[in-house]
Amino acid sequence: MRVRRSRKKAKSTLHAYLQDFYSKDGGVTEAKLGDYRADVLKGGTVIEIQISGLYKIRQKVKALISMGYEVKVVVPLQAILVSSGYTRKKDQTAKIFRELTYFTSVFPSKNLELNFLFLKELQLWKKEKRGNRYVVPTGFLKRDTLPVEFLNIVSLRQPYDLLKLINVPTQPFTSYDLSKYSSISRRTASRACYVLRKSGVIKQVGLQGRAYLYQFLQPPQTNSDTS
Repeated sequence: MRVRRSRKKAKSTLHAYLQDFYSKDGGVTEAKLGDYRADVLKGGTVIEIQISGLYKIRQKVKALISMGYEVKVVVPLQAILVSSGYTRKKDQTAKIFRELTYFTSVFPSKNLELNFLFLKELQLWKKEKRGNRYVVPTGFLKRDTLPVEFLNIVSLRQPYDLLKLINVPTQPFTSYDLSKYSSISRRTASRACYVLRKSGVIKQVGLQGRAYLYQFLQPPQTNSDTS
C-alpha cells in the first residue's frame, strides 16, 4: 500500500508567534469556517496572518467576507533583521506594492482591513556550509525569525489609505515621475500606479510620449466635510 505524504507546509516560528499574539483575550486558533480554517477567530472577526503571497488567500478572504465576517489580514514585514554578526534595515515599499498588485480584486472591500506590520526580527539560524555554498540548515524555513520589536503598523481600509505608503503628485505624472517624487524604483512605481488606478485613487488621462499619464483624484467629500 502506498502512503501519501502530506504536502502541507510547516508554519514558521514567526507565523506561530503572531498567531498566538493575536489569539489572546478570547481568540480561537485554526477555527473551521465552511471550507476554510481561520488563523484566528475573535468574535465576528477573522485574523489571517500571511507572511508572503497575498494572492494565495484571495478566494479565502472573499469567501469569509461573503459569510459576514470582518476580515483582518496581517502581513508581517521585516523592517530590521538581526542576525549573527550584523543588523540590516530593509525598505519594504517594493514588497508591499508587489503584494498589492495581485490583491486588487479583493482590496478595497467592505469588512476588509489590511495591516502591514513592520517588525524587528531575530534570525533563528546560521547558514551551513555545504561544499562551496552556504545554505539554510535542514529543519528551518528561510524566514524562520522571531519578532523582538513591533515598530509600526500601517492599516489600510479605504482606497486613500494607500497614501500612507507613498507620496503622489497632485499634477499629472508618469510612473517615472512617481519614482522620482517618492524615491522608489521604476518597477515599484509602475506597480504603485497600477494599484492606485485599480483602487480609484488615480486615473489614466493620456500619454506622455509612450508613457501613461496619470492624474490624482481628490477624495470625495463626506457630509462632515461640507457641514
